Amino acid sequence: MSRWQRLAFRAKQFDPRTIPGLFAWWDPSNSTSVTLNGSAISALADVTGNGRNAVQAVGSAQPLIGTINDRNAIVGDNGDVLIATASYSITAQSTFAVFRAETYTSFGRIVTQESDTQNAVYIPLLLPNDSTFRIGSYFDGGYRSSMTIAQGASVIGESHHDGSTLRCVANGVSGATYTKALGFSPTKLALANGLSVSNALLGRIGEVLVWNRALTSAEIVRVRRYLSAKWRISVS
Repeated sequence: MSRWQRLAFRAKQFDPRTIPGLFAWWDPSNSTSVTLNGSAISALADVTGNGRNAVQAVGSAQPLIGTINDRNAIVGDNGDVLIATASYSITAQSTFAVFRAETYTSFGRIVTQESDTQNAVYIPLLLPNDSTFRIGSYFDGGYRSSMTIAQGASVIGESHHDGSTLRCVANGVSGATYTKALGFSPTKLALANGLSVSNALLGRIGEVLVWNRALTSAEIVRVRRYLSAKWRISVS
């Protein structure tokens, strides 16, 4: 048994729902949560059971299904987006997203939260930006806590806000922190694109987990190790 096979076995023993506050969980590698329209994804069920299912009724906007390291993933393209409707308030949050940015696109969005009355993107938003490919969060009217990633690399992206400070992480490496309180009431979450503004991700998205609170350092390590083992992505 290889190292990754051993780690994958251990990953199966961990259920993210054992960490309190899991708000939404989308996993295209879980075949029971995916509804296909041919080779495209028309719905991705929320694995938490909270009913925050990400759907797309328009065929031309449905992302294709592909893979990241042999596990099924969403393939983003221009105009593709899966949308979950949910009204909620956030003052702190932790988000994880497995993704691969394959083609340069300005502000390609991985996870977006938006409001019908506030046409702005707040965390969690993990996105590659500019020709050097960067990951960070758009928050408080600017691009925060960003760091360079390699084009085509498989990445476990994280965005954490503890109520006062924002911090983004790529494969276990943190970007600079940004201090600003978080207070926002989104009505929708989107995968692979924006809502008020179309900024499609030209790449792939695997598992996405959103906690409506800031995880502790120990909890973050548990989730990171779980995703690393499952998706065969090395982390620091």
